[in-house]
Amino acid sequence: MSRRIDAHFHWFPRKHFERMISRTSEPRVVRDGDGYEYRYEGGTLPVWPAWFDLDGGLEESRAATGPDTLLIATSGVTSGLFDMLPVTEAVDVATEWNQELASEQQARPGTLKGTAAVPLHETKIALEVAEYAIRHLGLIGINLPAATADGTIDQERL
Repeated sequence: MSRRIDAHFHWFPRKHFERMISRTSEPRVVRDGDGYEYRYEGGTLPVWPAWFDLDGGLEESRAATGPDTLLIATSGVTSGLFDMLPVTEAVDVATEWNQELASEQQARPGTLKGTAAVPLHETKIALEVAEYAIRHLGLIGINLPAATADGTIDQERL
């Protein structure tokens, strides 16, 4: 039996955005109706309520792709924003994000798989966060953004 794979499914843990509201410096989050607005140096990112509704997102994706589709959840553009945080905070935030995703993955075996968010301040730290997410939490890979806080992903330091 063949399966379809949707490798561009987004679900965001609301807990992350609630945590980021407490920040007074950028990057930070403010409530915007039922959603949020991610504010960072150089821009804003609206985060709509639909991205927190995992069951609704799964249902919508299934309607479009079929019931046997395996969904690969990514953090999308938000993963590039973790680099804007101080490194210790970025590791904590990424780990919490990954734990939330792993919990949802475990609750939906064979239906949902997750890719880890990793801060890219330093290669060693990124590898440590990725290894924990994959080996201990069971996520299937990492989500790399196109850009980091200080440039593109193809920097020599990475």
